[in-house]
Amino acid sequence: MSCLFLIDLALIGTSVSKMDIDSFSGRRNISHIDCGTQIFFFLALGMSKCVLTLMAYDLNVVIC
Repeated sequence: MSCLFLIDLALIGTSVSKMDIDSFSGRRNISHIDCGTQIFFFLALGMSKCVLTLMAYDLNVVIC
């Protein structure tokens, strides 16, 4: 369960950190490379969270 917590923190960090930097610098746009990197990490962490959730559910079904 601690892995799910860490993935939640990483998911928040992928979008909030870029948003904070842009708000302090006054920039309103994002480069294509930054956008692609952000989408990659968001999707990769989201898929990892789904896999870990399914594994936890499967373990719960086996125990019960």
